[in-house]
Amino acid sequence: MHHFPSRVLAAVSFSLLVASGACDAAAVTTEDAPAAFFAFSGTLVGTAPANSRIAMIWVINDANPDYKFKYGGGVPAAGSFQLAFDGAPPTDALHATGMGYGYLALVSADVPDGTRAESSSAFGIIGRSFEHSVVYRASTAQPGEPWAGGFQNGYGCGVCRRVAPTSGNDQLDPTSCSSISITIGNGSLCNLN
Repeated sequence: MHHFPSRVLAAVSFSLLVASGACDAAAVTTEDAPAAFFAFSGTLVGTAPANSRIAMIWVINDANPDYKFKYGGGVPAAGSFQLAFDGAPPTDALHATGMGYGYLALVSADVPDGTRAESSSAFGIIGRSFEHSVVYRASTAQPGEPWAGGFQNGYGCGVCRRVAPTSGNDQLDPTSCSSISITIGNGSLCNLN
């Protein structure tokens, strides 16, 4: 009889749950798995080209200059995608307030994690999550955005609440991560600046 370490069994069990679609959004907090592990799947609207990838693009608009930071990714499948984070985002993906948010993008090729210019053209984006964002709230966060107080510590997902152009920036409301969709083509991102 073979004995496998519980850590290996926990990782295999979680991988099977994600692969089977049994997990909508998982925050695994057992002692055998990383506390910040977070994974979910969503819908892909359109056909993903061969070799395309999913990239999480964090938008940092309180720096000088503003920038976008790629951290996290996944692989598209027929009509869906999966995304996983194996820990908290790097400090460079968060605002000075301890909040982080951004959009999911379908990119033409794998993009390494790291800081990029404000122009998204550096990523080779062919689709985005126009109405949804992934949000991260550090335990020490001092949210400056009025909508941020609705999110608990750790990872979560938000749906855009559009406001009239003359009344300020759009806002995010907490939502199920399974509701996130990436649409191939052009559209209008949630304006959280």
